[in-house]
Amino acid sequence: GTREALNLGFTNDILNTIQEQRSNIKNLVIEDMTKSTLPDASYDAVVCVEVIEHVKEDDAFVKNISKVINKGGWAYFTTPNGDYIKNEGPDSNPDHVRHYSKIELKTLL
Repeated sequence: GTREALNLGFTNDILNTIQEQRSNIKNLVIEDMTKSTLPDASYDAVVCVEVIEHVKEDDAFVKNISKVINKGGWAYFTTPNGDYIKNEGPDSNPDHVRHYSKIELKTLL
């Protein structure tokens, strides 16, 4: 499929490599946040680097991330800037569901 062709996803080998190179990483949680089973208010921070543009159910994704963040915690998102980058033409990315404009992302969040 597309994930394999683009070498996407996360494996135990990748986690082992990260832990060997970065001794400060104790645990890493990988979960489908559209169907999260994590307890509410259980994390101080959530990091989503170049993820949300791949998620079909982006509203459930954001809702569940907000639920697991402690009061005073934060979420950090990065995504291609849809105001400048379009997912079309010969350079389109088949794994991206959408690219968000600034207004679209602010509205979703």
